[in-house]
Parts: sequence; C-alpha cells; structure tokens
Amino acid sequence: MAREFTINGVRWQVESPTGAESRPGETQATVARQRDHGHMDWDDAGGAIMLASMAVFWLGLLALGAWAIAAYARRSDRAPRESPLDIARRRYASGEISAEELEAIRQNLEK
Repeated sequence: MAREFTINGVRWQVESPTGAESRPGETQATVARQRDHGHMDWDDAGGAIMLASMAVFWLGLLALGAWAIAAYARRSDRAPRESPLDIARRRYASGEISAEELEAIRQNLEK
C-alpha cells in the first residue's frame, strides 16, 4: 500500500518494500516523486522535439538575417547614382540641350 502526501506543491508517494502499509519508525521505504504532467518534461521525446524545433527556428532566423545583410551589401555595391551635372553633360553630349542650357544648369547647381 502506498501513502500519498504533498510537500510544497509536490506530490509524493511512500511505499513499503513489502507492499504492506508502513508503520512509524520503519526505515526501508521508497519515495518516488510523481510526475506533474502539466509541465514540460525534458527527459522524454517531447523535450527532444522542442529542442530541435527551437534550434531550427533560431538557425532559420540567423540565416534570414545573414541573407538580408548580404542583399543590402550587394545593393550598396552598385555604381553610385549620377549627379545632376553629369546628367546635364550627358544630355548635352547627346544633343538634347544646347551649350547655353548646360551652362545655365551648371550655374544653378553651383548656387
């Protein structure tokens, strides 16, 4: 026969080795802590699955961050944008604007 009692919210079961009810003064009693199945048990398969899931999540998050940083770095490696004066010079070279217009644009940009 086993007796159950609770100490600080933990349920305990005391059993006599002979199966008979224990008496005061007996020293050969086995005490087994009963599992509280309301909490995570890391010692069974559920804990291994939880650990693997967390590892996949964090590694995926790190990979996503590394990809984002690499994409940003590739984007900033592109050729710098043309300045407005360079655009005006290109337009003058292609014949879109005259020399006077180019000079006016240059003077406006230097202000």
